[in-house]
Amino acid sequence: MTLIQLFYKGGPVMFVLLAFSIVSVAIVLLKLFQFYRREIGKSDFVYEVLDALQADDIRMAMARLEQQRSPIAKVMAIAISEFRKSNLSAKDIQSKIERVCSRAVQDIETFLRALAAIAHLSPLLGLLGTVLGMITAFQKLEASGMKINPAILAGGIWEALL
Repeated sequence: MTLIQLFYKGGPVMFVLLAFSIVSVAIVLLKLFQFYRREIGKSDFVYEVLDALQADDIRMAMARLEQQRSPIAKVMAIAISEFRKSNLSAKDIQSKIERVCSRAVQDIETFLRALAAIAHLSPLLGLLGTVLGMITAFQKLEASGMKINPAILAGGIWEALL
């Protein structure tokens, strides 16, 4: 029996699970591409920036941050520029940095809720497929009337387990 035949034997829930699988793979690939483009996880520039700040070379630190695509670099650049403004209190600076961080995290979290929903729904759909298969098995058993054949029940259970 081929894989496609097994797939069709699994019933209609298999098509929904296949669609979920395709969407999940697409989201994972999209997130990997997004992480790669935004250089998530790359933080080697942070030490260079901190060294430049300790040496009071703010221009060099800002230039190094502007070269980066990482959200960390954007947050650090805003933090440095806000600290340079003398008219803001520490609480105002902290709230601005928190807003920028929150926006950066929201950008990174796109499509993760859909992936979480798929992860939560897929086992339930599998259970639904099992229940539908068992219902089919017992309907066939009932339709057979007095001639009870274990093969009828076994076929439905086999479908349910798929």
